[in-house]
Amino acid sequence: MDIDDIYETEDIEDTDVIEDIEQEEKEREEPTPPPRVYKPFGSYEPHSLYRESLRREAAARESSKKAEKFKRATSIILLIAIFGGAAMGFGIGTGTAFALHYWIPRISSDTDELRDFTLSPRYVSADEHLAFHSFADVIEMVKPAVVGISVLRGIRGERIRRPDSVSAGTGMVFHETINAYYIATNAHVVAGGEVIHVSINGSPSITANIVGIDESTDIAVLSVTKFAAHNANVETVRLVTFGDSDMYRVGDVVVAIGNALGEGISSTHGIISAKGRTINIEGARYSVMQTSAAINHGNSGGPLVALTGEVIGMNTAKLRQTDVDGNVEGMGYSIPSNDMIPILQSLMRGERAVLGVRMLDSDVTGALIRDVVAGSAAEAAGILVGDIIIGFDERAINTSRDLVESIEDKRPGDVIILKIQRDEEIIEKIIFLR
Repeated sequence: MDIDDIYETEDIEDTDVIEDIEQEEKEREEPTPPPRVYKPFGSYEPHSLYRESLRREAAARESSKKAEKFKRATSIILLIAIFGGAAMGFGIGTGTAFALHYWIPRISSDTDELRDFTLSPRYVSADEHLAFHSFADVIEMVKPAVVGISVLRGIRGERIRRPDSVSAGTGMVFHETINAYYIATNAHVVAGGEVIHVSINGSPSITANIVGIDESTDIAVLSVTKFAAHNANVETVRLVTFGDSDMYRVGDVVVAIGNALGEGISSTHGIISAKGRTINIEGARYSVMQTSAAINHGNSGGPLVALTGEVIGMNTAKLRQTDVDGNVEGMGYSIPSNDMIPILQSLMRGERAVLGVRMLDSDVTGALIRDVVAGSAAEAAGILVGDIIIGFDERAINTSRDLVESIEDKRPGDVIILKIQRDEEIIEKIIFLR
């Protein structure tokens, strides 16, 4: 039987028989070769190729699956990296904002920074001095640094404590730290205040704290935490620039900015009418500049601004005539900036002792107490409204000015002994000044 006849027979499907016939033919034609392993072809080739193709397809599918898994893993990692980075960035940004407004103010203090606080006027050159701005320019420069102040006061007695009044005033932001904004105002604006609120750039009310107060010069410093300002939607605050009040002359034009009558920040203008005037307010004497700019209730503590945009005074008082209608126009008074600056500096540093009382100008011998500041050294010692201070350590106190001058020589932490007349009784109080 010829081998070709076998391949042409469609009925033969047993591959083992075909192999045996082929092997017999080879053995008849030539000697048996050494045993070798060969890859079968012939009738196995189509089947082998099919299996090989299946294997390759399987390998390809496996490879495709691995590639797909790799792509998925890479995509997931990429997405995690993208969203994770965004989340991290958001987290860092949010965390920073959170830390700035919540954490940092609670764990850090301005004490060390304020201990070395310095404040100096900006000395302008002759050319700058002549480069006056318009009223609109001056107001635009300074008004964002001016704040309205609202003060709730109470009458403090031995057994009663009731609300007395709510008064308005003005302040100006002159310094900031990472924790707080610092505001200069008049002592009489905030002295005796139960609760003090400020409004910055028309913001909702923000609770303020007294940093220092010097009634002998009628200057006080308040602080507002940035956390509280942030909650009132105040993000940035402009600071005033103090000028050298000695450089300005009688006749120079000035602008008074303040919370007149508690109706919001407004402006008036006039000139410097006089310098070096002395006025007496509730037993204390002050050296002031006189201005024709209209100053009304609520303007106290606000800035008097030159047309260079510099603050050269703090509006403090206006003249009232007790006879006729009680109104006098064009006679307002401001504390010169050169007198303000060293006081603000010492208050920020905590170098000025505070007793925490307001005196009433009267004909009695001694200092008649009109108000006692909440949380003050005087309150802690039990001083009451209506008490008359007649002795300060070894010094006799005959007037309110005597008491003011005695406190000027003291520092926070000093201990003093006050002799007080209360009704018909003379008592002594040990005071730890703050």
